[in-house]
Amino acid sequence: MKKEEEGEEEGRRKKREEEEKKKKEEEEEEEEGEEEEEEEEGEEEEEGEEEEEEEEGEEEEEGKEEEEGEEEEEEEEEEEEEEGEKRKKDEEGRGRGRRRKKKEKGRRGKKKKEEEEEEEEGEEEEEEEEGEEEERRGKKRKKRKKGKKRKKGKKRKKGKKRKKRKKRKKRKKGKKRKK
Repeated sequence: MKKEEEGEEEGRRKKREEEEKKKKEEEEEEEEGEEEEEEEEGEEEEEGEEEEEEEEGEEEEEGKEEEEGEEEEEEEEEEEEEEGEKRKKDEEGRGRGRRRKKKEKGRRGKKKKEEEEEEEEGEEEEEEEEGEEEERRGKKRKKRKKGKKRKKGKKRKKGKKRKKRKKRKKRKKGKKRKK
């Protein structure tokens, strides 16, 4: 009788120990799972921050490129104006009498002044119209000069493949543990 009771008690004890072991293993697996999830979340946050930083960097570069483009255009316009003035001077100096030159210079000066005044008026009107449009929109935008627009490529989804690889690895580990 005693032997049977002892055997039953040992059997119960073994069962209890096995159940406790199983519980411990399950808890450990849960903890590991939580840690891995936290790591993944941390990595995703880091990747998100990196993407934001890169986007900001790209925007800054675009701004710089636009400014450089504007400066180059201004320089080109100045050079063209200088060349135009040189040509006019050369044309005025060829094969004409002094009086004729002076008369034409006077006429040209008047024409130039009139043209410049008209251009200034036209520019002022354009600026006023643009200002009104901007006020209607409620935004103040910088006047954009003509230049080649940079084509934006499709943005790469970072970390997607890495994430899939990790999940595959976890599945493998889970299968090994079950065996």
